[in-house]
This record gives sequence, structure tokens and C-alpha cells, in this order.
Amino acid sequence: RSIGQILRQDREDPSDARLLWLGARASGELDGGALGDLSYGLDGAWVAGDETVFGFDSCADSDTPCPVNKRDETHERLSSRRHHDVGGFAIDARTTLESPLRWRPAFTLGYAFGSGDSNARHGEDTAFRQTGLHRNNDRFLGVDRFHYYGELARPELSNLHIVTASVGWRILHSSSLELLYHYYQQAVPAQFLRDTKLKADPNGRSGAIGHEWDMALGLEEWEHLEVELIGALFLAGSAFGRTRDHPDDFSGNLAQGVFLKLKWNF
Repeated sequence: RSIGQILRQDREDPSDARLLWLGARASGELDGGALGDLSYGLDGAWVAGDETVFGFDSCADSDTPCPVNKRDETHERLSSRRHHDVGGFAIDARTTLESPLRWRPAFTLGYAFGSGDSNARHGEDTAFRQTGLHRNNDRFLGVDRFHYYGELARPELSNLHIVTASVGWRILHSSSLELLYHYYQQAVPAQFLRDTKLKADPNGRSGAIGHEWDMALGLEEWEHLEVELIGALFLAGSAFGRTRDHPDDFSGNLAQGVFLKLKWNF
């Protein structure tokens, strides 16, 4: 691609990369005696390669030199191109205690980290990024699968610390209820999250993205029908506050979501 090329937005690709991922996993179970049964998992991943990042200007902007017949919001002009090496890493550790207490609650504590780009001016992007094939969806000890980094935020594990705590119960004959908490902190304050369901961008001054609380109810009491009901609440942190370069102030704002999924098995 050459600088000055005009492209339709649906043909625009912000980057081209040649990347290699390597990963390792360890998991197991331990007998905690009177405390209950303990299960654990540890994942580690490393990514390396090279990437070309493209910058675009909208042809709808009067300052952007575009042909008259393409001066609209559906076209953009390639304005910059930057090449760099990529090298980042991530870890995800989680442990779950199935306690012998009444109702047999299961307590889970997790920590995930994806490296950020703290060396942006030296020709290498040290931010980890996932493959693009990830779902970040799993179950703890319940019957229901959910987005374990948060149902509302759903962030990619890149330039981010995520702390998760949950308590869950098996209920009825084949159902479960899970209450989860997530805390998000950028490793390096930046004006973007690589991939997330959040619409607002952080200000790049503070790394405190916010907090999320989720409730996941899974019902599998019937032979063919599975029901999943999830409620979620996200509280924006100071990373979404107002600064000189970030006029919008979303710090302290709440976002809510309710998700219902029905599955019929033949």
C-alpha cells in the first residue's frame, strides 16, 4: 500500500502482521484436607514477529486531499505507515477451592496479565496481543460457560492487569449460580484498549479502567433445554476521566447489561 491511496472503509486494514505465538499450560488438583478440594491452572504465552501499522484520514474531512467523487464518510486516505518488531508475553493464573461448607460454595481467585508497550519509541511493540481466535469463555466449577474476563468489558488480554474473584454454588439437580468481580488496570496508560465491548476510549493518563460485577445463572434441569442468564454491571474508573486531550468525562459512569441464551439440544 502506498501513502495517499484511497480506500473504502470496509476495505481498510489498520495493520498487517507476521506473528508467532508460543504457549504453555499447567493444571492440576490438590487435596486441601478440611479446607476442601483445590484445583489450579496456569497459562503462559509469548508472541513475537513484525507488524506494519497504517494510519488513515477520513475523506469527509475538508483538510484531507481526496478526489471529489470520493469525498464522503465511506472513503479514507492512507496517511501514514509504520513498521516495528513485536515481542510481548501474558500469564493467566487461576485457583478454585471447592469448600465443604454448607451449600458447598466454590471460591475462585484469578489474575491475568498481558504486557503493554512501554518502549514505543524504540522500534519494538512489547504489547501482548491474542491470536484473534480466542473466545475467553469457560466455566469454573458450575455448569455455565461465561466470559471470564467480564461480560460487559470483554477485553482482549493486552496491556492489562485483570484480577478476578468469584463465589459459585451448584443448585437444584444440574444448575449453578456464579457471582464474579473483576478489576481492570492498564499496565501502561494508553488511549485505547486493543479489543473490548466498551465504546469509550481511555484518556492515556490514568491506567485505572474500572470494576465489573457479574452474575451467571446456568439452568440445565431439562433433557433438551439449557438456559443461561447473565447480569453485568461495569463502573468506569479514572482512565475515562476528563483531561486536556480527553474532553469527555465518563469516570464513575455505570453500564449495565442482561444476557439471555437458550439452547435446545436434539
